Amino acid sequence: MTPAGRQTRAYETDVSAQDLANMADVSYRPADIGAALASGSFRTAGMIAAPRSIRPLSAIAYTNGDNLLTRAADVTVQERRRLVLMVRDAQRAGHHRPLRRPCAGPSRHRRPRPAPLGRVEQETP
Repeated sequence: MTPAGRQTRAYETDVSAQDLANMADVSYRPADIGAALASGSFRTAGMIAAPRSIRPLSAIAYTNGDNLLTRAADVTVQERRRLVLMVRDAQRAGHHRPLRRPCAGPSRHRRPRPAPLGRVEQETP
């Protein structure tokens, strides 16, 4: 798990790092681009990438495989498997706004903690 992923886990869930690790069959370091997951012989149905920031999604789009996330995504595409890219949050930085507006810089606004999934499912018609 990346440092940003650890921070997000701590902020958005009550799941401890150890409990999360126990849920995984295998865990890799983000810098381990030689991990089995980054090999075409590692069979998967596809991959979902939901990083905390837009930078990893940009790296995936430009095939910059400098870490395990971006390398595994690149291999997924090369092997013609499904790759789902999910932007978690609307970016608030000025460069994502229409160019006619001045850049105000990144927002320091912290969004509220997400609702538990069970509650979201109950509220969904």
